[in-house]
Amino acid sequence: MTKFILIASGKGGAGKTSCTINLASAFNYFNKDVILLDANIHNPNLSLNLGLLNTKRNLQDVLLGKYHILEALYNHPSGFRIAPLSIETNYISKVNLSNFKNALFGLDGLTDFVLVDSPSGNNIDTINLINAVDEIILVVNPEIASITDAMKTIRIANYYKKPVRGILLNKTTENDFYNQNDIKTILKREVIGVIEEDSNIKTANYYKDSVVNIFPLSKSSLSFKKAASNLLNELYEFQVRKG
Repeated sequence: MTKFILIASGKGGAGKTSCTINLASAFNYFNKDVILLDANIHNPNLSLNLGLLNTKRNLQDVLLGKYHILEALYNHPSGFRIAPLSIETNYISKVNLSNFKNALFGLDGLTDFVLVDSPSGNNIDTINLINAVDEIILVVNPEIASITDAMKTIRIANYYKKPVRGILLNKTTENDFYNQNDIKTILKREVIGVIEEDSNIKTANYYKDSVVNIFPLSKSSLSFKKAASNLLNELYEFQVRKG
């Protein structure tokens, strides 16, 4: 059975797209088949970060009924498949996400997980995506604006009776005012992973790949694998050897 998961954040700049890419690679680490969908139709950051902007077929064409979604999938070296978006401006006035759920039906039963990279904000696009998936993972930074926007997204999810599986606390440092326990208390949701600020993520983005794939022993890579293990109920332990 395929699980459809929306990776969302109320606030822009939270690192949602990087989390989507690396969570997919972490699922691959546990031998799970994953498909990524770029649903940010106005700012296709997922497609940009993975170097797939000028593909022959894209998710906009799927939403317009030109292709089946399987015809718009591309293999990525990280191990997952992706349905990218085009940056061509002629799609902007033609495409919306009102029929996104119908497009997803074509993937049901063909993969373990479909991770949907959503646009930032709490608008009609977010509502359409929330209605299309099984559950939501919220990417939150340890600062008040991100936390406040996450609360708004949770309210929308509650209204449409969609479960928020947990919080991925991203871009953490030693000097944060809010820690993991604070976030759990404020948002009343489990924190499934804590990802430290890591320059290796930017390097991985430069190479159009995941930090899990390129820097498998980096702190952020290990944290993404731990988050994936929590979601999958898989045992994951890493012990640093001394000497």
